[in-house]
Amino acid sequence: MLNIKRWWQSLGFGIQSKTDFAFLKDVIKEQHPYYAYEYLRQQFPNASQQQTHQAQLIFRIINHLRPSDVVTLGTPSKLILAHINAASKGEGKPLIYIEGEAKLPHSHGYSAIIINNINNTNANAWKQVLCTNAVTYDAKTIGIAIFYPNRTPEHYKI
Repeated sequence: MLNIKRWWQSLGFGIQSKTDFAFLKDVIKEQHPYYAYEYLRQQFPNASQQQTHQAQLIFRIINHLRPSDVVTLGTPSKLILAHINAASKGEGKPLIYIEGEAKLPHSHGYSAIIINNINNTNANAWKQVLCTNAVTYDAKTIGIAIFYPNRTPEHYKI
């Protein structure tokens, strides 16, 4: 039953907020190539399709939110770091990317938190994020929490 609900929400059904629906369709489920994909693919020719897909998702999230900085906790792979550095930065609040076991910082002052491996090594950190006032997206292995001012929390499994 959970897989049916996840599939249903991954298509955008059940998501009432226009902002949340747009984030799902334009960032998480985006299929069109971005300006840096080919260059990064050439830099990491031996990366698996799953690793590349995950790095591209992180790239799209950063590109969409345009944080002023990305704080990495843990030790991300060179592939992930290259995608983080290639994404456009802006004037927004900093974003946190957590790889491996790391202590979850206080969420105030950050625009978003991206947590890798939410089902194993970072399950506790993800559970803490779910208790915050954030819009969260559970994308099976990656958890995305976006902090909007004056929004009620929403939790989507996609």
